[in-house]
Amino acid sequence: FKIINSETGEICEDPAKKVLDTGSVVGLANHTQLISKNGDKYHISDSGAPIKNWEGEINGVVLVFRDVTTEYNLRKEAEEKEVVFKTIFEKAPFTITINDINTGNYLLVNPSFEKNTKIPTNDILGKNINDLNDMILIDGDDFVRESIIKYGFIENKAAKIKNTSGDIRDIYFSAYIIKYLGKDVILSISVDVSEMKKLQQQLHHAQKMDAIGQLSGGVAHDFNNMLGGILGAAELLELEGGINENQKKYLDIITKAGGHASNLVSKLLAFSRKGKVESIPVNLHKAIEGSIDILKRTIDKKISINLSLNSTNYTIIGDNSQIMNIFLNLGINASHAMQSGGKLTISTRAIYLEKPFCDATPFDLVEGDYIFIEVEDSGCGIPQENIQKIFDPFFTTKEQGKGTGLGLAAVYGAIVQHKGAISVYSEVEKGTTFHLYFPLVEKTVDYNSSNTLLKRGNGVILVIDDEEIIRITAKAMLEYMGYQVITAIDGIEGVDIYKKDKNIISLVILDMIMPKMSGEDCFYKLKEINSQIKVILSSGFSREGDIKKMLNDGLKGFIKKPFNSADLSEIVSNVLGGKFNG
Repeated sequence: FKIINSETGEICEDPAKKVLDTGSVVGLANHTQLISKNGDKYHISDSGAPIKNWEGEINGVVLVFRDVTTEYNLRKEAEEKEVVFKTIFEKAPFTITINDINTGNYLLVNPSFEKNTKIPTNDILGKNINDLNDMILIDGDDFVRESIIKYGFIENKAAKIKNTSGDIRDIYFSAYIIKYLGKDVILSISVDVSEMKKLQQQLHHAQKMDAIGQLSGGVAHDFNNMLGGILGAAELLELEGGINENQKKYLDIITKAGGHASNLVSKLLAFSRKGKVESIPVNLHKAIEGSIDILKRTIDKKISINLSLNSTNYTIIGDNSQIMNIFLNLGINASHAMQSGGKLTISTRAIYLEKPFCDATPFDLVEGDYIFIEVEDSGCGIPQENIQKIFDPFFTTKEQGKGTGLGLAAVYGAIVQHKGAISVYSEVEKGTTFHLYFPLVEKTVDYNSSNTLLKRGNGVILVIDDEEIIRITAKAMLEYMGYQVITAIDGIEGVDIYKKDKNIISLVILDMIMPKMSGEDCFYKLKEINSQIKVILSSGFSREGDIKKMLNDGLKGFIKKPFNSADLSEIVSNVLGGKFNG
């Protein structure tokens, strides 16, 4: 047999020789292991002593080996468990405490307890929760201890606790009676679920807003179709003439009220919908004005809003709803900073950004023409220590329940999506200024013109729309302008008609949202029949698709519902004349 060090694997010195060399009773090295001739391994406790004759001469050695393998394995297991417990205790992100079962005094707390409660460990050991004025278990410590003593444990109990910063945190905790240092104690484990609850609330809010967006989108589509019929019929009555002044006055009321209703639907949709991000020409000045119209109805009347929209070019490519949300969020944020009233100013001007400036920013900017927007308020300002955090998701300085911390994060995300940039400057008690940059496109495009002169023409136009009221009014308007009109009730019928009459049809006006076949699918079916087809898309709610791809694939124009005869005549004339460059 041989004896080795079980920790290092090295062969130990011959025990008999060691006893003879020392001439005394000795114990062998710690961590020894005996390996028998057949390879069996035993952990041993051993000692040895010399054997002396009557004259005191050493003439032998006695060695004693005791098999302690079981004890060794148990001790090793206990040591490993202690390491595991110590690691969990010190590294766990949740709090672990051990309390005296009789007094409730803290005997042991882990580092997370100090981190979450803001109370130094030395200030709490030997005290119970009732001794700590800054930390209160809302349900009461006595009740908890009585319940544990009665039932032996508590599991997943919801409670609230206040730390030294005054924050009330939601926790779930479990507690058990265990043995510690020879006596019964209470082991408690608690998890702070405050952030999880906040995220759940935000998720529920987001789901609610998404549902509202989908609902309002469907309602808006139908409502815009009805408005299109109402406004179209009123305009056709006026065009036919033969009405007296009183009748004209009533028609003007219908037209004006319908226009206001249409604008209101558009603005509400811009705030609530969450569809695909569009990439279409956006009149930034109109987006700002639309946002301000909503803000004036919602923020404190003591806050004055001033616009100075001086940019000579104000068309960007993007999503109108996201752009409006940017200014709504900035405006609402500014109003919260002006509790006693103040002034909000939004100004624009055209600017050329050179390459060194673009390269020096953290944004994806390229050299070129931009619109520069300044949003300035006279509010309380932002402390310097918070400036770097304001765009972080969930960061807020507002009281609980008065802000999600998502507004400026959404602003930042939308600006990045639009290949723009944003910066902020603020002084406490003086106000805050945001600088925004958006890349401009060459030409200003307004899909719905304000031109009141009808442009007449000739040719055959196919109108594909599932709403009868739109088909009737669009047909009447186009016929008044001199065109011949064929109508189809959906995309399937429209494709069949175009297959049969493609040689005589000059233009197709196509609804975006229809049953059986969407406007987008219908567009590509028509393109398969004639790759050079001229199509104008018509919709009051384009949530179902990003028309950028359709524009790239040959879509000739877009007109927003509800439209009037002037808008319709303008875009039809431009498309048939080859002038539209959407």
